[in-house]
Amino acid sequence: MVLVLLTVILRLPYILDDRQVIDESSYSVIGIEILDGGQPYIDAVDRKPPLLLYSYAAFFAIVGKYNFTGLHVVALFWTLATMATLFWIARHLFDWRVGVVAAFFYSLFQVTGDYRNQALNGEVMMNLPIVVALALAFAGERKSVGARLLLAGSLLALAFLFKQPAAVAAVPVGLYLLLPSYRRTRGLSAWNSVLRAALLTFGYFATLGLCAWWLHRQGLLEAAIHWTGQTDFVHGPTDRVFWERFALNVLIYFVLPMAPLVACGFASMGKRARTVLWSGREAELGALILLLAFSVFACAVSGRFSVHHFIQLLPPLCLLGSPVLVAIADRRLVYRFMLLRPKALAGTFVFLFVGFTIAHAVAFRVRFHGGEAPEYVKSITEPDERIFVWGPSPDFYADAHRPPASRYVMTFPLTGYIYGSPLAWSLDHDPTPRIHLGSWQQLGRDLEATRPRILVDEFSSRGGGKYALARYPYLRDLVNDEYELAREYPEARVYVRRPARSESPAAD
Repeated sequence: MVLVLLTVILRLPYILDDRQVIDESSYSVIGIEILDGGQPYIDAVDRKPPLLLYSYAAFFAIVGKYNFTGLHVVALFWTLATMATLFWIARHLFDWRVGVVAAFFYSLFQVTGDYRNQALNGEVMMNLPIVVALALAFAGERKSVGARLLLAGSLLALAFLFKQPAAVAAVPVGLYLLLPSYRRTRGLSAWNSVLRAALLTFGYFATLGLCAWWLHRQGLLEAAIHWTGQTDFVHGPTDRVFWERFALNVLIYFVLPMAPLVACGFASMGKRARTVLWSGREAELGALILLLAFSVFACAVSGRFSVHHFIQLLPPLCLLGSPVLVAIADRRLVYRFMLLRPKALAGTFVFLFVGFTIAHAVAFRVRFHGGEAPEYVKSITEPDERIFVWGPSPDFYADAHRPPASRYVMTFPLTGYIYGSPLAWSLDHDPTPRIHLGSWQQLGRDLEATRPRILVDEFSSRGGGKYALARYPYLRDLVNDEYELAREYPEARVYVRRPARSESPAAD
């Protein structure tokens, strides 16, 4: 109960905040569009897998549309469920104290580095089915082992359907079932080990197959494959930006804020820890090391090293580091390295908890709150009236509580905008090769069908020369011919459609 209380305290500013945080905006806009009868990828475009988008629709069906405080409470319980599963795994492998430490590690380090890590993003959501699958795979020998492995495979597929990088988690869990140490501790033959891996694999692909069949029935399969196959990958190991972001972001968002967890996690792989802690558990240690290695690859493959990507590393690090911390407290393991000494660890945890609690409270208090433009649009429109926003993110839709007039709730298909890259605003980089074929024609059809009365230009306030509305002939002509500037705010320009001649007072 103390751990739950500490978890709530650490997240209280986020829980009470009544606005979306980072990626929650796009997921929320699309989830509410689904609630209103729309379809993902067709009526609202995103690159995320379907389970994440439909989950957001379910959350808002429970807490109410645009109820972001309610959504943040859902995020809290999602995190607590992940912590509880980590506790169970660590207690099963060691004892209840190690379980508490594993849960504490996840609670603390999920939100370190940046206040935006508290958001209910894809990494937070995919971690829960991954750790439940681990718990099922690590469980002891019972008659239901086949059913457990089928379910574990299904859960790993669900993790992938929350966010694409979770696909890597299936590989180390499958390899765990084939390890000689796994067979030895359970007295299995090589054939039995292969059979178990086959059951896990069948559960995985059967779940993906059912999802594909359902999407096909909904007429969404082709669109889902097209959009979820899109990526922001622009920086590879041969790219200077890749190494610049690696050096800076890994240091700022991972190594420094998570230093004690990283130290304990890597100490767990050392010879002393393997002898003292993991004797008889070599297969589980191998599985966690493999999961960490594959997760590191998943974090790096996009070339962006964004702050929330490191959340994927937490489950294996928490399970590797927790027995080391307890062993250090019990003096079963003694290290000369300063960060692995008991007093240094205790002081670091107190500092991190207090420091990040204060930092997050300040961050949520001073962060940009949308400005006056969304409130103005809300005041001159009806709740179900659609608007079109020309901007880099869907925040405006969520702030104004208004649905989008086009499927392009994010404008990257129209502009080639690269999220999380320094090239996004660089005038030396030409984004037009990344514009999606046919997207402007589709935008024209969407706006012709919905004829939004309100058009918002956010790019005008964001250094907008590169994506200035005037640089895109269709939008430039549309605004010049049919709209007039109603209000100009620091964060956006708001245009209102001119009345048609038959609608004007003079015509009447």
